[in-house]
Amino acid sequence: MVDDDRMHRILGERESARELRELSNVELDVRHDVLVGQLNRPGSASIAALIQRQEYISRIDSYLMERRRRESASQGERMEALFRSINNRLTVIIVIATIVGVGRWLGALRPR
Repeated sequence: MVDDDRMHRILGERESARELRELSNVELDVRHDVLVGQLNRPGSASIAALIQRQEYISRIDSYLMERRRRESASQGERMEALFRSINNRLTVIIVIATIVGVGRWLGALRPR
């Protein structure tokens, strides 16, 4: 649970793109949850309240986009590692097949 002081700090500050990238996944989730909690709270329908709600929605979108960016980067790294692994295995198989093929070819050249 987030204390009132921290909640007010989260509600009052807008992070830069650099600051968003530096937040931990847990902190992104906490900030997201605080803003969603504020949106779900009953409030007045004044213009100021509507503007504030739109600001919260915008920030929630920012947190979600950062999470997606991180997940995409992580998935890209996993795919790259998988590609390298497959590439290394295929290289080994090709080397072994080449050695076996050359060995057979040389064996066929020997006089009997």
